[in-house]
Amino acid sequence: MKNLISLSVVVALAVVLTLVAKFNPGKVAIFLSEYRIDFSLNFAIVLFFVAFASTWIVFGAFRASGKMPARVRGFLSSRKQKILMEANTKGIIALITGDEALAEKSLRNAQKTGIESDLSYLIRALSALQADRYDVADELLSQNPAGRSDHADVIQLLKAKVALSKTNFELALELANGLPPSYSRYPQTKRIRILALVGLSRWAEALNQYRQSDGVQVLEESEREEALGKIYTGLCAESAGKADRVKTLAKEARHDELALVSVLEPLTKALMQEGMVNIARKTLENSLAREMRLDVLPLYQWVASVESREALPFVEKLVADNPGEVRLMELAADVCEREQLWGKAISGFERVYQKQASAHVAGRLERLYELANQPEKSRLWHEKLKVHLVQSSQVA
Repeated sequence: MKNLISLSVVVALAVVLTLVAKFNPGKVAIFLSEYRIDFSLNFAIVLFFVAFASTWIVFGAFRASGKMPARVRGFLSSRKQKILMEANTKGIIALITGDEALAEKSLRNAQKTGIESDLSYLIRALSALQADRYDVADELLSQNPAGRSDHADVIQLLKAKVALSKTNFELALELANGLPPSYSRYPQTKRIRILALVGLSRWAEALNQYRQSDGVQVLEESEREEALGKIYTGLCAESAGKADRVKTLAKEARHDELALVSVLEPLTKALMQEGMVNIARKTLENSLAREMRLDVLPLYQWVASVESREALPFVEKLVADNPGEVRLMELAADVCEREQLWGKAISGFERVYQKQASAHVAGRLERLYELANQPEKSRLWHEKLKVHLVQSSQVA
């Protein structure tokens, strides 16, 4: 209905205009020098509207043609941006999945666009670092777009990481310390500082940085054990002959640090060298009480051999808490032997032999029965020892 009314209005207007034009007697005269041009007013009106419309169309076409290069450039730029975005996305996915070939291909596609962004640059550097191609990463970062980049600090952090990987510890520390204060809270910054200080043998600073940075969270387990092992070995070496410093070092050691054998070993040796056997034993007992680890037992056995009487109650408690653990049973038997508790020692080594027969245990039992004035059983174990030795020679 609405369309019908609109059509009727248009038709009515056309009829009115036609009638007005039909009964309009007006004329227009144009004088050009000695010439005179006469035409009707209706024709003049139509000619005016046609001229106006033609002028409008011409100028519109001219403006459109002027904008065409910009539109073409915009289209091409948009297409390149789309290709770049796809390449960057694939590059990030490749980094996550570890697909080095796909990452390389994606980054080449990003370069071909000619509008490589900071993101592409960072992806290329990360890809090289992840593949342990430090020379490639160093070359990329040496291009130094940092001066005109919004990500200059991130690029500097990557440079510090490359320097650390290439064991240029001084440069790595310098770059890490040159970052803005806000970067101090980032795990990678903390990690670089700790490992760089360790590499520079600045042990006290490295330990202080480790504790301030919550190294348990910042470093991987293998990195943490290696770094702390070097730190404590270095500090113990520096404290050689200085009993007070060694004692202070052992007293201030944290629980998470004493959970590592790489820390306990140099610390125990330093304490033993300074004659502080009691502190060494208690340090190891505290560590074993928190977590019973078999790799700590050889250290504890060494200390317990000096203070066997004091170590015996703790060893017996360990055996009771961990029944069936052969290494603990052997340690308890060894401590009992040093305390000349022949019966307990023999019983302990026999249980060990039942679970894990060996020439070593047979030899210990032969000696113990001899010390306990039981020659017949001593001979019996001597025969078993000979059998083990023959079997070992045959295998060899």
